[in-house]
Amino acid sequence: MSLFKNNCSKIVLIALTLLLSTKATNAKTYSSTELQNLAIEFISSQQEPLTNGERNFSASKLDDRIDERHCESELEISSANANYSNRQTTVQIKCLDEIKWLQYVQVRTTELAEIVITQNPIAKGQLITAQDIVTEMRPTHLVRNQNIDDIKMLIGSRATRSIRAGNPINLNQICMICKGDKVTIYAKQPNLVIKTNGEALENGLLGENISVQNSKSGKKIQAQVMNTNDVIVNL
Repeated sequence: MSLFKNNCSKIVLIALTLLLSTKATNAKTYSSTELQNLAIEFISSQQEPLTNGERNFSASKLDDRIDERHCESELEISSANANYSNRQTTVQIKCLDEIKWLQYVQVRTTELAEIVITQNPIAKGQLITAQDIVTEMRPTHLVRNQNIDDIKMLIGSRATRSIRAGNPINLNQICMICKGDKVTIYAKQPNLVIKTNGEALENGLLGENISVQNSKSGKKIQAQVMNTNDVIVNL
């Protein structure tokens, strides 16, 4: 009987030792910055990867009156909002010790997209060069469909209106070939290319089809913009 009691005592002692050891392993004191980072890491881990662009995360400042938080057990982190793509999400951090505590952290998610902006002021009619433009990441909720993200599309084009330095460039502010420009028309068919002069009847960007007029025949045709001087017609 005494042997049984001794064995039971040993088992209880081992169990208590393991329990205390586990608590000691998880025990930690968390600063406000660490709690903010935990909330950001949680929201970041719930997001699907972006095919284009990037995300920035920031946590709201916690109350200065809050001291460091101590927890013996592992923290429980969650959010009542299942849509983690929202720009603002409340994260809940719980300590499940005997003396429990709960901390809410607001996390802001900002999705960024690359767009082209002007480095220098651009005047109406000015030819746009590589020195005039640069790409920059901007919040997607501020990016418009007309904004341009391809520098190659802009180099060699002309501004149809004045653009301030630091502003995004929109499709309706430029033309690769502009209305009234003298152009070279290439009429292409298998094993034959015919070259003639013409005039652009409307503005066009690289790869767009625009209306042009053959200077010799006066005929109006649709042609694709190749560069700042040439258009092509596939016969």
